[in-house]
Amino acid sequence: MSDQKKELERHILTKFVSNEKLKLPVTSIDNSETPDFSLKIYKDRKISIELTRLINPNLKKIESFNDRIIKKAQERFDKEFNVPLRVLVTFSDNYLKCSKLKSQHYSNEIFEIVKNIYLNNKNFDFRVSTGLNRRPFNNYIDSLHIDNEFKFSSWQTFGAYLVEYVDFKWLSNVITKKSSNIEKYNENFDENWLVLVSEFGTKSSAHRFDYINQEKIKSQFDKIYIYKFYEDKIIELKNCC
Repeated sequence: MSDQKKELERHILTKFVSNEKLKLPVTSIDNSETPDFSLKIYKDRKISIELTRLINPNLKKIESFNDRIIKKAQERFDKEFNVPLRVLVTFSDNYLKCSKLKSQHYSNEIFEIVKNIYLNNKNFDFRVSTGLNRRPFNNYIDSLHIDNEFKFSSWQTFGAYLVEYVDFKWLSNVITKKSSNIEKYNENFDENWLVLVSEFGTKSSAHRFDYINQEKIKSQFDKIYIYKFYEDKIIELKNCC
């Protein structure tokens, strides 16, 4: 796993354990591979954490075109400045396709906008949302949000969409796959937790979880949580086994 991906997951986990609903007295968070993380809580109880982001693979394929446009802009920015920023890009049409030449034009446009905002604000902690004027930049990009609140780079699409019910079969397969890691642990834990993370500002990461038939959820985890990241909301799933 890349350092950037691990840092992002640690940030997600830190936000999760800080949620008021848990009231979790965490004393340390340790990175590992299997499990993904190890928590120590009050009285030295140890909890294993398997953390996975719920990204619908079919929708992710559709979004990948826009992701490539953003990635090219990020690569150019990192090469010139090597400064961690969070950049959220709202496209006017999530599924529009265009020529390679035109996509490079949009990448360059994103780069120039981010560059100018960064240079004008680099000496401060800043958050800038360019969509406040309610006018699109062009026929493809509506708005950008840029901030330097993270200690790592996170460039991605962001926008409004219809949130559909989670595919229960797919969700069950994700849980089953992560459950298989427990037998690979090299140490014993007081509890084993699974944290399923959704809501990163993209349609592929957004799901409705109401009406889940929790009686059919089977795993070896002691606790299973769904964490809606941007909403900072936790849903605990019942585990029948």
